[in-house]
Amino acid sequence: MNHLYVLIISQKNTLIKGWFISTLIVLPFTFIPTWIEFGFSLEETLYRVSHSILYSLGFSLFVVIVSVVHNITISYSEKKYLIKLLLQN
Repeated sequence: MNHLYVLIISQKNTLIKGWFISTLIVLPFTFIPTWIEFGFSLEETLYRVSHSILYSLGFSLFVVIVSVVHNITISYSEKKYLIKLLLQN
């Protein structure tokens, strides 16, 4: 668990940038249900903006958390493999 904390603290700026970029990438896709149901109605799209921002921020946060956990798992398994390799020699 200490590795996770160190990774988050040391890579804070990168994680925030990734979260922001992921949000910008996901945001247009949250309008697709509105556009399918109402067409390209500006009024309905503007009504949906607050919900779409919330959904895209949440989904992007989930993506960032999963990527951090994945990186921790990979680094832990690599560390374990290297220790095993060094102990054999």
